[in-house]
Amino acid sequence: MLSLQEGKHSVKICDLVTGKHKLSGVYFHPDECSEHMNHVDDVGSLLSGHTNAAKSRLRVNQESIDDSIKLLQGGHEPDEECTAPVAKAFWHFRELKHELLTRSMDLRDQSNQRFEINIPKKLDVFWGHVAVLGPTGSGKGWWICNLIKRHWQRATMLNRRKVYYISAEATIDKTLEILKIRRFEDWFVPIDISYEAGEASGKTPEDFWQSQVGSVISNARNAIVVLDDSQDGYAPREALRSQDRLCRIGRHRNISVISIFHSIRSGLYTRQLCQSSSHIVLFSKAQAGRVRDFFTDVIGLKRREAAELVKLMNKCGRASVIRVLAPVCVICEKYLKLL
Repeated sequence: MLSLQEGKHSVKICDLVTGKHKLSGVYFHPDECSEHMNHVDDVGSLLSGHTNAAKSRLRVNQESIDDSIKLLQGGHEPDEECTAPVAKAFWHFRELKHELLTRSMDLRDQSNQRFEINIPKKLDVFWGHVAVLGPTGSGKGWWICNLIKRHWQRATMLNRRKVYYISAEATIDKTLEILKIRRFEDWFVPIDISYEAGEASGKTPEDFWQSQVGSVISNARNAIVVLDDSQDGYAPREALRSQDRLCRIGRHRNISVISIFHSIRSGLYTRQLCQSSSHIVLFSKAQAGRVRDFFTDVIGLKRREAAELVKLMNKCGRASVIRVLAPVCVICEKYLKLL
């Protein structure tokens, strides 16, 4: 069950941000209880975004929809005088209301609220690994840079994590400009692994990677390592080995890996990454079909359910974060749902 209240055995899913600065947690409770259950005063407002779909699926008119919602609002059940369409709509909306209050949260009618994934403020808390998968221009770099910037802004100086940004475009990517701020320069280490940088060094790919990357991150602790399209760099094999090794042992050094790839399925480059990641970031507007297939093949949703979820995700923000640890859920800027 989802709730805005923390409980004894609850698990934090993400943050609920109101305005610019006010943060509160969204929690998962393994058992349903009235004490922590979300409540709503206006049932009609809660169900307003689902009435058109219900009319098509149930084949009932708007009058029957309105009558059934009035019954729900008043806490009554259909009696013998209720028509069959009203009763059908009532039981459908009763079940939907329970699901919306316990298994999902919809903020599309709240302009000043949004869901956010954030890095823990305490330095000694292991955050996990993240796979960011999407085509060029989908918003991968923007999502990562804003995640890092929020962490640096909200954490105290002693709790800021150093970020090693390893990229073939470390010197030319304009998105990184939002991280190249003098205030945060001690926590940002860009590393250029481009083919041009490798050739200029005169070293073999193995030696280049060891001198440019291996020697830098070998002693890293309590840090974030971002691998941005490492397969397009000068030493792709060495990048893959380092990525997979950090995914397996990074938690012992409190190092979180954020890896970026252009395809949801990039063979060896995403095999270990997706198995070890706690979150997978997808961009359904740019690749709706592949995201739908991800939900059916990996998460196990039915094809129709996956297609409807992707359509909803497209209305609720650019990036969608799939939490693949229990409880499994999808987190958009304006929508959250347990899977």
